[in-house]
Amino acid sequence: MRGRRTDDDANDFYPGWLPDGRISFTTVDEAGGKRIVAQAVAGGPRETLVEGAFFARVSPDGRVIAYIQGEFPDSSIYVRSLAGSRAVKIAE
Repeated sequence: MRGRRTDDDANDFYPGWLPDGRISFTTVDEAGGKRIVAQAVAGGPRETLVEGAFFARVSPDGRVIAYIQGEFPDSSIYVRSLAGSRAVKIAE
């Protein structure tokens, strides 16, 4: 699916997808800050996965998401299961 997928005024960037292409992950930058959202490629509502984070990338098996949280120079890289496990900091 090509073209704009949102209808709000927020800036959406750093797109990524599950390996099977069903779900997209996007960073949304609004006045309140950045957040990572997930949305079915076929359409539907967006679900916020992480507040204050950006640049989400999904593992090749589609089970884990990695992202950057915080603002430079105080940002860190985290990983967590897409099944909803607690995030683990892996790098500063």
